[in-house]
Amino acid sequence: AEIWQECAKAQAVASLFTTLCAQAHTHGFTQYTDVTRPFTSQMMLSNGVDFVFAVGQLNTLAINIECDGFDNPKTNVCHVESPIRLYDAFREGKFYHMTTEGEKEGFNSKVLLRILQMLLRD
Repeated sequence: AEIWQECAKAQAVASLFTTLCAQAHTHGFTQYTDVTRPFTSQMMLSNGVDFVFAVGQLNTLAINIECDGFDNPKTNVCHVESPIRLYDAFREGKFYHMTTEGEKEGFNSKVLLRILQMLLRD
């Protein structure tokens, strides 16, 4: 589980960065004509049971310029949440998930809420 979590985190960082770079380049920005406004994106990764939600913000494309006198104070940001389990067990055609009060029938509402939050944001 820990290996999957680390792999999901790495995939989220790489995927969000490349997606945001592509968006910035589509708008005409490059590492030499840096972005003038932030670009943001969200993503959801899942293995069908565990869900990881992430958000990234691209503030600069100029991350690998080595020129004397060039100082770029901007940084890019990526926040990756811990995995949330959709369900913990499947018995007799029913899904069950664990809560602080014990096992409950159905899917974990936290996962469904995060999916809705992600989809409803502008």
